[in-house]
Amino acid sequence: MGLDEYEVRRWTGWYRLDEGIGAAHRVLEIGQAWQQADLLIVGSTDLVPLLLAKGETEAALEALQKAEQVVQQERFALHSAHVAAAPVQYWLATENLEAASDWASHVFFSPETWDTNRKMEFLLLVRVYLAQSRYEEALRALQRYRTYLDRPGDTLITIEFLAVYILALHHAGASEQVGSVALRLLELTAPEGYVRLYLDEGEPMRNVLQSLLGTQGMEGEGERALPPTSAAFVSRLLAVFALEAKVAEQRTQNHQVQENRETAALTIPAQGSNPLVEPLTRREQEVLQLLMSGASNDEIAARLVISLATVKKHVSNILGKLGVESRTQAVARARDWPVLK
Repeated sequence: MGLDEYEVRRWTGWYRLDEGIGAAHRVLEIGQAWQQADLLIVGSTDLVPLLLAKGETEAALEALQKAEQVVQQERFALHSAHVAAAPVQYWLATENLEAASDWASHVFFSPETWDTNRKMEFLLLVRVYLAQSRYEEALRALQRYRTYLDRPGDTLITIEFLAVYILALHHAGASEQVGSVALRLLELTAPEGYVRLYLDEGEPMRNVLQSLLGTQGMEGEGERALPPTSAAFVSRLLAVFALEAKVAEQRTQNHQVQENRETAALTIPAQGSNPLVEPLTRREQEVLQLLMSGASNDEIAARLVISLATVKKHVSNILGKLGVESRTQAVARARDWPVLK
């Protein structure tokens, strides 16, 4: 009944992220209504890559914590490997290389003990190598396990493999091989209209696509010549890359303006009160509002759909930023700020 992991990758590949997020939330609703721990785990872990693709890192972290909490409470072994790999996606997306590297140092793969259920985990390990600039090691690992990942009957894993392989070849300077691998990836993804798959790989993938388009019509490039459908798709991808860059720039500017406004509002104290040690985040403001209404930690967790541990962390941060030692003092101090009333 839960979302199949391949379906999640389809949604992540397309721009249809909201559809995937909506479906994952429906799985969570069913799991909550029927008290099905496996659905709560699947729904939460499937949310992580979708939310990260939208840039909603805080929501992705909450989904991840929810899955971990259910696994710990229910002692679920069925999804333990899936949950164990999910944090790596979060760490890589938030550039927490220290945590990702620590995870990678404890992961081991061998052809003799290959487990097909760990294919995505293996590709995440290679992505950690790339983030660590261990390009040659990443390339060797992909080539060693290629027969397990590049399989005609498993198209979506093959697509994921080819995308990572392109990055490893690009960073390792194997430009001659990049073109042929990219052509294969385009053949598999152009008919489906995958866009997000390329965007999430960032500037290295954009450079590869630009290089492919630049070889069109050049002598000696016959073997790498793009079919018309692939060439049109590459042009579309490069246009979307440019659009995304503009949107990201505008989003950054808007976010900075909003942060400046919030900081100004939260650091102007009422008469007779002290300024904040540090501005409250939007989520901390929501938690504080609920504290002021008399809500308990459990009630806040249910209201905001976050874990109890996350609520406690937010409360601790609020106490520190307000310069107080208790919830009661925090509420009293907050009443001096009109913006929080």
